Amino acid sequence: MAEVYEQPPAPGAPPKYPSPLELAIYQLEQGALKYHENQTKNAPKEESQIQASQRKKAEANDWEYLIRLRDYVGVLADLQQQQQLADYRVIDCQLRITLPDAPEPMVSKPFWKSLIEN
Repeated sequence: MAEVYEQPPAPGAPPKYPSPLELAIYQLEQGALKYHENQTKNAPKEESQIQASQRKKAEANDWEYLIRLRDYVGVLADLQQQQQLADYRVIDCQLRITLPDAPEPMVSKPFWKSLIEN
């Protein structure tokens, strides 16, 4: 069976299936982009090198913050998904214990037990 090729997103494109938080971060990024483009376009012609470097440094700091924020949201989403999987496994193991003639679990040791032991 042939694998489905998915084209990578274009630069600045919105996320494909965003959560409300991801959409808010995307809108914040777009607002920051417009703000800094406007600052650059409307910079005074007599702007000193110090003022120009401060403006560019502020823009770089904003983008660095937004990148860190996006990474932070990604980590939170991964942790939430892992927690949901661990919760599902606990419930599944409990059901297997309480149900008569339940099939044996596929793993020898449930994931959540290793979390408790460590």
